Formats: sequence, C-alpha cells, structure tokens
Amino acid sequence: MDEERADDLVQAAAELMAVGGRVHRALALTVHEHPDRLPVLVELAGPVSVDVAAEAVVLLNELSRQWGWHQLPGCTQVWCEVPKHEVAKHEPTS
Repeated sequence: MDEERADDLVQAAAELMAVGGRVHRALALTVHEHPDRLPVLVELAGPVSVDVAAEAVVLLNELSRQWGWHQLPGCTQVWCEVPKHEVAKHEPTS
C-alpha cells in the first residue's frame, strides 16, 4: 500500500470515530485488504447518534466509494470502503 492510500485510511478512520461531532470510545478498528478496496470498520461503544457534519460528509465522499453505519445491540458500527486506486463519488447508506 502506498503512503497516500495509508493516509486516506487513517483520515477515514478518524472521521468514522468522530461521527455525531464528538469523540466516541472505539471498541475495535479493522481494515481488510481486497484486490480493489480497503474496507474500514470502526465499532463504537453504545448506541451512537450518527449525525455526520457536512464537511465530514464531503471528506468521506472524497475518500471512499461508500460509507454508512449500523446500530447493533451495545455498539454502533461505522464503515467505509476506501478504493485502492481512483475514488468514485457516492451517497451514504445505512
């Protein structure tokens, strides 16, 4: 992985950890490598109000193909898929 893509992953993870405009307690952070994409998954403690600021939406759209969140019992998972190469624009999913 090149340095630019590694920087994108770090930035994407930081944005995911701060959904709702504040820092949350991260339970887990995972990145998997696939031939064309690098999924980033952050698991946040407890139910989290996912209110993504406009500037964070722009940044996540620039960094990833798609992103979204899932509310689960006891935690909230926020995720994005960073492409290994060129970025395609998208809308968030949940």
